[in-house]
Amino acid sequence: MVSTGNDTYGSAHLKRVILTRIEPNHDLLAELEHLATNEGIKVGIILSGVGSLKECVLRNLRHFPKQFPIDDKSRLYKTITGPLEILSLTGNIIETEDGQLVVHAHISLSAVKGNEVITLGGHLVKGCLTYVMVEVVIGELWKTKTKRKLNSERKALELSFS
Repeated sequence: MVSTGNDTYGSAHLKRVILTRIEPNHDLLAELEHLATNEGIKVGIILSGVGSLKECVLRNLRHFPKQFPIDDKSRLYKTITGPLEILSLTGNIIETEDGQLVVHAHISLSAVKGNEVITLGGHLVKGCLTYVMVEVVIGELWKTKTKRKLNSERKALELSFS
């Protein structure tokens, strides 16, 4: 069903751009959460991320569940050991109605297996450890009413534009 109201999209203005370098042996997701909290970001977008990881935990949907919410039985968590190159890092940083910060990001990686380069990707979860360094660019947004709210049908925190 396609909504004809304004509850499926919103707009915002770019307030500022934050660049960061994450040192070796840090958890990538935890560092993004820490940076967003320290910088007071309520709504932001991850514009880019490059660098290398020692290992990464990827989360992907294993199969379509029969009912919501999607639980870990329907997901695959895969730990990949490096060296890994970050090809892309994208996502958003948005607060819930009660002020909880949620970083929702996906990552694409390359790795060498034998004499071949392979690509991998998935949902970014804790357990992705930086190697040499990782550089991330985040855009902070403002003049928006975007929040994460619990969707009653899918039972997941989703974007809301009220």
